[in-house]
Amino acid sequence: MTSTAAPFSAVHTELSPHDAAAVLWHFGLPGGRDPGRFLQSLLTTIAHADLVNRALLHQSFPDLVDAFDAVANTPEGVGELSRIAFLAS
Repeated sequence: MTSTAAPFSAVHTELSPHDAAAVLWHFGLPGGRDPGRFLQSLLTTIAHADLVNRALLHQSFPDLVDAFDAVANTPEGVGELSRIAFLAS
């Protein structure tokens, strides 16, 4: 499966359209798509992690944790993820 990654300016990283759609889905937002069980579980784990464990998750999944935080904590996060997720459609 080829994936086109797009710059995610809120966190200065690359985020695949699939991961962007997964984060939007987690929050029940338009443009979200069911990512499958693994990413569902991982996003739930990120949501429930304390700061120490979130930092550990960030070591292995930096783009996903940054995208999650951007949607949860910044006004532009939803718009940026929606733009990136649109690339997959």
